Amino acid sequence: MRRYQQAGLLTVPYRGLYDDTATWCAKDPHEQARTLLRTLHRLHPQWVATDIAAQDFQGIEHGRQLHTDIVTITDRGCNAAKRHTGPGAQLIRMRVPASLDIVTVRGLPMTPTEVSVMVAVPHLPFTSALPMVDSALRQGLSTERLEETAAFLRRLDGYVRALLRCGDPLSENGGESYVRAVIMEMGFAAPRLQVEFRRGGRTVRVDFLWELPDGRLVVLELDGRAKYVDPAMTHGRSPAKVAVEQLDRDEFLRDCGVNTVVHVLFEEAVRRVPLQRKLVRAGVPLAPSPMVLQPTMIA
Repeated sequence: MRRYQQAGLLTVPYRGLYDDTATWCAKDPHEQARTLLRTLHRLHPQWVATDIAAQDFQGIEHGRQLHTDIVTITDRGCNAAKRHTGPGAQLIRMRVPASLDIVTVRGLPMTPTEVSVMVAVPHLPFTSALPMVDSALRQGLSTERLEETAAFLRRLDGYVRALLRCGDPLSENGGESYVRAVIMEMGFAAPRLQVEFRRGGRTVRVDFLWELPDGRLVVLELDGRAKYVDPAMTHGRSPAKVAVEQLDRDEFLRDCGVNTVVHVLFEEAVRRVPLQRKLVRAGVPLAPSPMVLQPTMIA
Protein backbone atom coordinates (compact mmCIF):
# COMPACT_ATOMS: atom_id res chain seq x y z
CA MET A 1 0.00 0.00 0.00
CA ARG A 2 2.83 2.39 0.79
CA ARG A 3 4.50 1.62 -2.52
CA TYR A 4 1.25 2.38 -4.34
CA GLN A 5 1.01 5.61 -2.36
CA GLN A 6 4.57 6.58 -3.23
CA ALA A 7 3.79 5.91 -6.87
CA GLY A 8 0.80 8.27 -6.66
CA LEU A 9 -1.79 5.55 -7.27
CA LEU A 10 -3.21 5.73 -3.75
CA THR A 11 -3.87 8.67 -1.47
CA VAL A 12 -4.13 8.68 2.34
CA PRO A 13 -7.05 10.88 3.47
CA TYR A 14 -6.61 9.76 7.06
CA ARG A 15 -3.90 7.79 8.77
CA GLY A 16 -4.36 4.11 7.90
CA LEU A 17 -7.04 4.75 5.25
CA TYR A 18 -6.36 4.58 1.51
CA ASP A 19 -8.30 5.50 -1.59
CA ASP A 20 -7.66 5.44 -5.31
CA THR A 21 -6.02 8.79 -6.07
CA ALA A 22 -8.05 9.54 -9.19
CA THR A 23 -11.32 8.67 -7.44
CA TRP A 24 -10.47 10.76 -4.39
CA CYS A 25 -9.31 13.80 -6.36
CA ALA A 26 -12.48 13.74 -8.48
CA LYS A 27 -14.51 14.58 -5.36
CA ASP A 28 -14.85 18.14 -4.09
CA PRO A 29 -13.71 18.84 -0.50
CA HIS A 30 -17.24 18.50 0.86
CA GLU A 31 -17.75 15.04 -0.62
CA GLN A 32 -14.26 14.00 0.47
CA ALA A 33 -15.18 14.97 4.03
CA ARG A 34 -18.45 13.03 3.86
CA THR A 35 -16.68 9.96 2.48
CA LEU A 36 -14.06 10.11 5.22
CA LEU A 37 -16.63 10.45 7.99
CA ARG A 38 -18.69 7.52 6.67
CA THR A 39 -15.56 5.36 6.62
CA LEU A 40 -14.50 6.39 10.11
CA HIS A 41 -17.98 5.59 11.40
CA ARG A 42 -17.62 2.01 10.15
CA LEU A 43 -14.36 1.71 12.07
CA HIS A 44 -15.46 3.70 15.15
CA PRO A 45 -19.26 3.66 15.43
CA GLN A 46 -19.06 5.25 18.89
CA TRP A 47 -17.48 8.47 17.57
CA VAL A 48 -19.84 11.47 17.53
CA ALA A 49 -18.96 13.99 14.82
CA THR A 50 -19.17 17.74 15.28
CA ASP A 51 -17.73 20.95 13.80
CA ILE A 52 -17.16 21.08 10.02
CA ALA A 53 -17.41 17.31 9.58
CA ALA A 54 -20.98 17.25 10.90
CA GLN A 55 -22.00 20.39 9.02
CA ASP A 56 -21.47 18.68 5.68
CA PHE A 57 -24.27 16.27 6.58
CA GLN A 58 -26.46 18.90 8.24
CA GLY A 59 -26.67 21.24 5.27
CA ILE A 60 -24.76 24.16 6.81
CA GLU A 61 -23.02 26.19 4.13
CA HIS A 62 -19.31 26.76 4.61
CA GLY A 63 -16.29 27.42 2.45
CA ARG A 64 -14.46 24.46 0.99
CA GLN A 65 -11.19 26.01 2.17
CA LEU A 66 -12.21 25.16 5.75
CA HIS A 67 -11.83 21.45 5.06
CA THR A 68 -8.59 19.99 6.36
CA ASP A 69 -7.50 16.47 7.25
CA ILE A 70 -8.59 17.08 10.87
CA VAL A 71 -11.72 15.36 12.20
CA THR A 72 -13.42 16.63 15.36
CA ILE A 73 -15.44 14.29 17.58
CA THR A 74 -16.96 14.77 21.01
CA ASP A 75 -16.40 13.25 24.40
CA ARG A 76 -18.88 13.97 27.16
CA GLY A 77 -17.65 15.20 30.49
CA CYS A 78 -15.93 18.56 30.49
CA ASN A 79 -15.30 21.54 28.21
CA ALA A 80 -11.73 20.96 27.07
CA ALA A 81 -10.46 19.88 23.69
CA LYS A 82 -7.64 17.42 23.19
CA ARG A 83 -5.72 17.13 19.94
CA HIS A 84 -4.23 13.67 19.60
CA THR A 85 -0.49 13.92 19.23
CA GLY A 86 2.01 11.93 17.26
CA PRO A 87 2.94 11.53 13.59
CA GLY A 88 -0.04 12.06 11.31
CA ALA A 89 -2.41 12.97 14.15
CA GLN A 90 -5.70 14.03 12.60
CA LEU A 91 -8.20 13.76 15.44
CA ILE A 92 -9.50 16.30 17.93
CA ARG A 93 -11.56 15.03 20.86
CA MET A 94 -13.71 17.86 22.14
CA ARG A 95 -15.02 17.50 25.66
CA VAL A 96 -18.64 18.57 25.99
CA PRO A 97 -21.18 18.58 28.83
CA ALA A 98 -22.59 15.15 29.62
CA SER A 99 -26.13 16.46 29.10
CA LEU A 100 -25.53 17.19 25.42
CA ASP A 101 -27.99 15.45 23.11
CA ILE A 102 -26.81 13.32 20.20
CA VAL A 103 -28.68 13.13 16.88
CA THR A 104 -28.46 10.71 13.96
CA VAL A 105 -28.12 12.15 10.46
CA ARG A 106 -27.97 9.76 7.50
CA GLY A 107 -27.09 6.97 9.88
CA LEU A 108 -24.21 8.80 11.55
CA PRO A 109 -24.16 10.07 15.16
CA MET A 110 -23.36 13.75 15.51
CA THR A 111 -24.07 16.78 17.61
CA PRO A 112 -27.20 18.85 16.86
CA THR A 113 -26.83 21.46 14.13
CA GLU A 114 -26.66 24.38 16.53
CA VAL A 115 -23.82 22.67 18.41
CA SER A 116 -21.89 21.84 15.24
CA VAL A 117 -22.11 25.50 14.23
CA MET A 118 -21.23 26.99 17.59
CA VAL A 119 -18.28 24.64 18.04
CA ALA A 120 -16.82 25.98 14.80
CA VAL A 121 -17.51 29.71 14.62
CA PRO A 122 -15.79 31.13 17.74
CA HIS A 123 -12.31 30.60 16.28
CA LEU A 124 -13.09 31.27 12.60
CA PRO A 125 -12.62 34.56 10.72
CA PHE A 126 -15.80 36.62 10.37
CA THR A 127 -15.97 35.94 6.62
CA SER A 128 -15.99 32.18 7.29
CA ALA A 129 -18.24 32.24 10.36
CA LEU A 130 -21.05 34.49 9.10
CA PRO A 131 -22.08 32.14 6.24
CA MET A 132 -22.48 29.34 8.82
CA VAL A 133 -24.66 31.48 11.08
CA ASP A 134 -26.78 32.71 8.16
CA SER A 135 -27.21 29.11 6.97
CA ALA A 136 -28.28 27.96 10.44
CA LEU A 137 -30.82 30.79 10.64
CA ARG A 138 -32.19 29.85 7.20
CA GLN A 139 -32.80 26.36 8.56
CA GLY A 140 -35.06 27.83 11.22
CA LEU A 141 -32.70 28.04 14.18
CA SER A 142 -33.09 31.27 16.12
CA THR A 143 -30.40 33.69 17.21
CA GLU A 144 -31.48 33.05 20.80
CA ARG A 145 -31.01 29.30 20.37
CA LEU A 146 -27.54 29.76 18.93
CA GLU A 147 -26.59 32.13 21.76
CA GLU A 148 -27.89 29.68 24.37
CA THR A 149 -25.84 26.92 22.73
CA ALA A 150 -22.70 29.06 22.73
CA ALA A 151 -23.20 29.78 26.43
CA PHE A 152 -23.82 26.07 27.12
CA LEU A 153 -20.52 25.25 25.39
CA ARG A 154 -18.76 28.14 27.16
CA ARG A 155 -17.98 29.85 23.87
CA LEU A 156 -20.04 33.00 24.24
CA ASP A 157 -17.78 36.06 24.07
CA GLY A 158 -17.92 39.50 22.50
CA TYR A 159 -17.01 38.21 19.07
CA VAL A 160 -19.68 35.49 19.09
CA ARG A 161 -22.32 37.95 20.32
CA ALA A 162 -21.45 40.38 17.51
CA LEU A 163 -21.44 37.54 14.99
CA LEU A 164 -24.91 36.39 16.02
CA ARG A 165 -26.26 39.95 15.87
CA CYS A 166 -25.01 40.17 12.29
CA GLY A 167 -26.65 36.90 11.21
CA ASP A 168 -29.55 37.17 8.78
CA PRO A 169 -31.68 34.32 7.38
CA LEU A 170 -32.50 36.47 4.33
CA SER A 171 -29.02 35.88 2.97
CA GLU A 172 -29.71 33.43 0.14
CA ASN A 173 -26.36 31.65 -0.04
CA GLY A 174 -22.84 31.48 1.29
CA GLY A 175 -21.51 33.81 -1.42
CA GLU A 176 -23.84 36.62 -0.38
CA SER A 177 -22.97 36.03 3.28
CA TYR A 178 -19.26 36.23 2.50
CA VAL A 179 -19.64 39.51 0.58
CA ARG A 180 -21.73 41.00 3.40
CA ALA A 181 -19.07 39.95 5.90
CA VAL A 182 -16.37 41.66 3.84
CA ILE A 183 -18.49 44.81 3.62
CA MET A 184 -18.89 44.92 7.38
CA GLU A 185 -15.24 44.07 8.07
CA MET A 186 -14.24 47.06 5.92
CA GLY A 187 -16.33 49.25 8.23
CA PHE A 188 -19.35 49.95 6.01
CA ALA A 189 -22.90 49.95 7.31
CA ALA A 190 -24.69 46.63 7.05
CA PRO A 191 -27.11 46.53 4.09
CA ARG A 192 -30.71 45.37 4.01
CA LEU A 193 -31.14 42.07 2.20
CA GLN A 194 -33.52 40.82 -0.48
CA VAL A 195 -35.62 44.00 -0.67
CA GLU A 196 -38.34 43.88 -3.33
CA PHE A 197 -39.20 46.69 -5.74
CA ARG A 198 -42.62 46.58 -7.44
CA ARG A 199 -43.89 48.61 -10.36
CA GLY A 200 -46.49 47.94 -13.03
CA GLY A 201 -47.06 44.35 -11.96
CA ARG A 202 -43.34 43.54 -12.05
CA THR A 203 -41.25 42.66 -8.97
CA VAL A 204 -37.47 42.70 -8.69
CA ARG A 205 -35.60 41.61 -5.58
CA VAL A 206 -32.10 42.98 -4.96
CA ASP A 207 -29.21 41.41 -3.06
CA PHE A 208 -28.17 44.41 -0.94
CA LEU A 209 -29.74 47.81 -0.32
CA TRP A 210 -28.65 50.93 1.56
CA GLU A 211 -30.98 53.83 2.31
CA LEU A 212 -28.67 56.82 2.72
CA PRO A 213 -29.38 59.65 5.17
CA ASP A 214 -30.17 62.01 2.27
CA GLY A 215 -32.83 59.61 0.96
CA ARG A 216 -30.81 58.12 -1.88
CA LEU A 217 -31.02 54.38 -2.50
CA VAL A 218 -27.95 52.32 -3.38
CA VAL A 219 -28.25 48.72 -4.60
CA LEU A 220 -25.41 46.23 -4.77
CA GLU A 221 -25.83 43.11 -6.88
CA LEU A 222 -23.51 40.11 -6.59
CA ASP A 223 -22.73 38.80 -10.05
CA GLY A 224 -20.67 35.88 -11.24
CA ARG A 225 -19.27 34.72 -14.53
CA ALA A 226 -21.42 31.61 -14.24
CA LYS A 227 -24.44 33.88 -14.60
CA TYR A 228 -23.48 34.29 -18.27
CA VAL A 229 -22.21 30.83 -19.19
CA ASP A 230 -23.61 28.21 -16.76
CA PRO A 231 -26.58 26.46 -18.49
CA ALA A 232 -28.23 25.97 -15.10
CA MET A 233 -28.38 29.77 -14.73
CA THR A 234 -28.74 30.96 -18.34
CA HIS A 235 -31.62 28.56 -19.18
CA GLY A 236 -30.64 28.56 -22.83
CA ARG A 237 -30.08 32.32 -23.11
CA SER A 238 -26.93 33.65 -24.77
CA PRO A 239 -24.45 35.78 -22.76
CA ALA A 240 -25.58 38.81 -24.78
CA LYS A 241 -29.21 38.12 -23.89
CA VAL A 242 -28.34 37.82 -20.19
CA ALA A 243 -26.43 41.13 -20.35
CA VAL A 244 -29.39 42.89 -22.01
CA GLU A 245 -31.75 41.56 -19.35
CA GLN A 246 -29.42 42.85 -16.65
CA LEU A 247 -29.44 46.33 -18.19
CA ASP A 248 -33.23 46.19 -18.32
CA ARG A 249 -33.35 45.14 -14.67
CA ASP A 250 -31.07 48.04 -13.67
CA GLU A 251 -33.27 50.48 -15.59
CA PHE A 252 -36.36 49.11 -13.84
CA LEU A 253 -34.73 49.69 -10.45
CA ARG A 254 -33.92 53.28 -11.39
CA ASP A 255 -37.54 53.79 -12.42
CA CYS A 256 -38.46 52.53 -8.92
CA GLY A 257 -36.35 55.25 -7.31
CA VAL A 258 -32.97 53.54 -6.94
CA ASN A 259 -30.24 56.11 -7.49
CA THR A 260 -27.22 53.84 -7.90
CA VAL A 261 -26.90 50.20 -8.94
CA VAL A 262 -23.49 48.64 -8.29
CA HIS A 263 -22.44 45.25 -9.66
CA VAL A 264 -19.64 43.30 -8.03
CA LEU A 265 -18.00 39.97 -8.78
CA PHE A 266 -17.23 37.55 -5.97
CA GLU A 267 -13.56 37.81 -6.87
CA GLU A 268 -13.69 41.56 -6.27
CA ALA A 269 -14.99 40.93 -2.76
CA VAL A 270 -12.16 38.47 -2.15
CA ARG A 271 -9.62 41.07 -3.27
CA ARG A 272 -11.52 43.71 -1.24
CA VAL A 273 -10.02 46.87 -2.77
CA PRO A 274 -12.21 46.78 -5.93
CA LEU A 275 -15.33 46.33 -3.80
CA GLN A 276 -14.26 49.05 -1.39
CA ARG A 277 -13.74 51.52 -4.23
CA LYS A 278 -17.17 50.80 -5.65
CA LEU A 279 -18.87 51.28 -2.29
CA VAL A 280 -17.04 54.54 -1.65
CA ARG A 281 -17.97 55.88 -5.10
CA ALA A 282 -21.59 54.93 -4.49
CA GLY A 283 -21.60 56.81 -1.19
CA VAL A 284 -22.28 53.83 1.09
CA PRO A 285 -21.84 55.12 4.65
CA LEU A 286 -19.60 53.71 7.33
CA ALA A 287 -21.12 51.88 10.28
CA PRO A 288 -21.99 54.22 13.18
CA SER A 289 -19.95 52.18 15.65
CA PRO A 290 -17.39 49.40 15.12
CA MET A 291 -18.06 45.86 16.34
CA VAL A 292 -15.72 43.10 17.48
CA LEU A 293 -15.35 41.19 14.20
CA GLN A 294 -12.17 39.28 14.99
CA PRO A 295 -12.22 35.91 16.79
CA THR A 296 -10.82 35.89 20.29
CA MET A 297 -10.70 32.11 20.71
CA ILE A 298 -8.01 29.78 19.38
CA ALA A 299 -8.97 26.55 17.63
